[in-house]
Amino acid sequence: MEIIQHYFSWQFKLFSRSIRHFGLPPVVGYALLALVVMVLPAVLWPQKTYFPWLYLAAGVLAMNPFRSDGRNEFLKICYSKREFLLLRTVENLLLVLPFSLVLLIRRQFLLALGLLIIAFFRGITANWNRKRMNLPALPTPFSKRPFEFAIGFRVSFPLILFLYYVVLMAVIHDNFNLGIVATYVVFITCMVYYCQMEPEYYVWLHDAQPKQFLFQKLKTAAIYAFSLVVVPIVALSVFFPKYIGFLVLAVLMGLLNLTVVILLRYTEFPKPFHIGDVMLLAACVICPIYPPLALLPIPLTFYLFGKAKKNLNNYL
Repeated sequence: MEIIQHYFSWQFKLFSRSIRHFGLPPVVGYALLALVVMVLPAVLWPQKTYFPWLYLAAGVLAMNPFRSDGRNEFLKICYSKREFLLLRTVENLLLVLPFSLVLLIRRQFLLALGLLIIAFFRGITANWNRKRMNLPALPTPFSKRPFEFAIGFRVSFPLILFLYYVVLMAVIHDNFNLGIVATYVVFITCMVYYCQMEPEYYVWLHDAQPKQFLFQKLKTAAIYAFSLVVVPIVALSVFFPKYIGFLVLAVLMGLLNLTVVILLRYTEFPKPFHIGDVMLLAACVICPIYPPLALLPIPLTFYLFGKAKKNLNNYL
């Protein structure tokens, strides 16, 4: 218990420091997070039948920033194997606890239980390493350059398969809302691929101006992301032809949000994302759900492009 108390006291201080870095008092930052996680579902849940699945995906994605190889290797140095697995399991369960509680309150018992099981499994398998287990690399349709999709696809492959299964169930049960949410979550998964900051020399290697570099990144991300959603798009278009307009809108919003996360990545490169960036991305993700925010990514794209281009002048 002493190790757990020390670890989470340390994490709390780091998180509070990130909120201060964003320019907010920690109390305000925590209140805003609670507002997004707990209060927003109360407003949107009755209006959107597919919201429970989107909320489940949000809970799963909330664990991803804490799974980076560098962070895990550092923790393995500081703690024994048993302590490391215990801390990662407890950390995952705490991260998804607010999402599970909301699901329970809304009587989504299976989704709440499933989220806790996923968190527990990710914790006890945090020490798994493909190289140490001598497992072959999972083939991907993506090239090593850029690396984001090649690495991200291998990590998220089970989730992608699950989302395809959800689309299949949406077609079988004549539920377009479920299918379009699964398609949109594929885009959110692609956004997570870009949340880990790349080393500086990965940028130095490019013989291009900042504008060309950014356009190439955005072009590659759009093509690769579309290749992952083309199967759900075709299936939903064939079986729900009268809803093609909504499907096109979801794809456009997904591509816009992917653009925002890539540009945001380079606005303060090589510094990692802070709590303010996460809150901004969360606002972009819920844009299609909450109409007043629907236009947010468009002006944000132009603003972030200029800022990212200016920052990259120091590296290209």
